[in-house]
Amino acid sequence: MLAGNSQPTAAPDVTALNIKVMERLARTWSERVAVRKDRLDLDAYYDPTIPDFPIEIIPFARDPEFQEAYDRLDDRAKLRYLAAVWIGYNERVIFIEDDIVQPVCGLLRKNRLPGVADPVVQQVIAQTQVDEQFHTLMCLEVCESARRRHGIRDYRLPPPLLAKRMREQLDAADGPYAHALIRTAYGTVSETTIHDYLRKLSTVETIQPLNRIHTELHRRDETAHGTIFLELARSIYANLDSGAKELFHDIFERALHDSVEIDVDFWASTLPYVEARDWTPFVQRLRLDLAQKRIGRDYTGLRQLLDDLGITARLDFVFE
Repeated sequence: MLAGNSQPTAAPDVTALNIKVMERLARTWSERVAVRKDRLDLDAYYDPTIPDFPIEIIPFARDPEFQEAYDRLDDRAKLRYLAAVWIGYNERVIFIEDDIVQPVCGLLRKNRLPGVADPVVQQVIAQTQVDEQFHTLMCLEVCESARRRHGIRDYRLPPPLLAKRMREQLDAADGPYAHALIRTAYGTVSETTIHDYLRKLSTVETIQPLNRIHTELHRRDETAHGTIFLELARSIYANLDSGAKELFHDIFERALHDSVEIDVDFWASTLPYVEARDWTPFVQRLRLDLAQKRIGRDYTGLRQLLDDLGITARLDFVFE
């Protein structure tokens, strides 16, 4: 692993950064981001007869055992279950904002990695921090709305699998510089590949208008964040020494694999809202069924970056 005091030795390479893109993003921030728009009315766009979450996105929705239990529920109980899933989904989003993206932004704002010291870049990073904090607030508000409407006060998200995977990498790393590279890799993968999931959720016509609007506001911000993190990663990589680049290859490959691993514990945590029984055998079977499956992601921008950096072929990962 890279030593904790390892630092770039060459003069900063500013040519790797598309400063024009960053200037445009900084200049248009006030007009495009959710935090600068009118607050979302949590009551005006809510219909108590419409589900909060699309059942077809649940990875075991077509499992016969689950279907049998779900079909026994009355309409109100079905709505309550899908509201619990919606709450869990948003709490996972909060985890990503608070534990993955915000720490990366904080490190880069303090120039803990090279290539990001330009004043415009620092402004864009600070703007991103504001966006992400507002996304957390947005998610907290829609979660509270769902909890209140459906009487769900006891749901708690289990520790996210991605948090465990990232922590394993951090614990094995040697020093703060390596830690910064790890957080940058996980943050870059998260911010540049989440658009596909948000797009799907924001265009499903069968769920709450409130939830579609909420997700679309988030998606628009994340589209810009994806561009920002691609530029940040490009500039950081160009300014790493050879040892740090080798480490970054390994870290990035691990982050890619971890980002598509299905978090069975999260999905299992919603099952008591279908039926209060021991779901352990079902969950054990689910782990086996989902072990070879993965979360869908949009790799378009990220793949182009990795191609530009000449490291795609070095990564043991199938982009699909």
